[in-house]
Amino acid sequence: MILAELSQKTSEALTITGVSALIGFAVSVFFIVALIKACGKKTRAWVVICCLSAVLSLAAFGVAGVYGFPEIQKMLLEADKVDKVLTSKSGRLMITVPRGWSTMPDLNEDADLGAGNLLREQYMVLITESKKELNMELEPFANLIVGEMMKTLTNGSQSEFKPLTIGSYSALRCRLTGKVDNIDIVYQHTSVDTGDTLTQILCWTLPGREAKTFPLFEEVAATFKVKGTVSPATPSAAPLQK
Repeated sequence: MILAELSQKTSEALTITGVSALIGFAVSVFFIVALIKACGKKTRAWVVICCLSAVLSLAAFGVAGVYGFPEIQKMLLEADKVDKVLTSKSGRLMITVPRGWSTMPDLNEDADLGAGNLLREQYMVLITESKKELNMELEPFANLIVGEMMKTLTNGSQSEFKPLTIGSYSALRCRLTGKVDNIDIVYQHTSVDTGDTLTQILCWTLPGREAKTFPLFEEVAATFKVKGTVSPATPSAAPLQK
């Protein structure tokens, strides 16, 4: 998880921030009480207490701001750095994901690897099939898988396939949108031909997060590798027939 990967210095700063903010909140509540008392009784003691609590509250929030906000901002920026290498259960598939992602084996029971960031609604699974068993090449595979996905979506829509290259592998990508359990979802689906296998790199998020998240998904997909397999890329330049 993100917090577990922070340096000791960052963890200490966030601890100080949390404690300071909690103290600041508690003293602020006491300040309000003291202010009411000072205005009602108009005694010197309550006026002094009111002033002291105000100063302490500002000081506590100031400490929280100085120590915490820069570290929190740094943490959020570092969470998107794509440098965390994940390997599938078989040890054959490898992909590099953001630091803020963690493995999520329950995303899909058929997946070789699942990962994502729950707070940011970013999810990805890798699903690999044997090309020999399927007796199928990349284009019909992509059409078949995406067609099956479309059947599960309410008000689903699909973009045209885009031929691309991932490492040395030929790939096809498309965008899908629709509702799942009455929740709007947007998918980035990439089918990859690795020579002896066909792999889905399926990523999804909420529509409101697409603009920022899809470029991240593309960066992640570009790092996909299969150990011991090299397949010359031969993407088709012609439009695909559905």
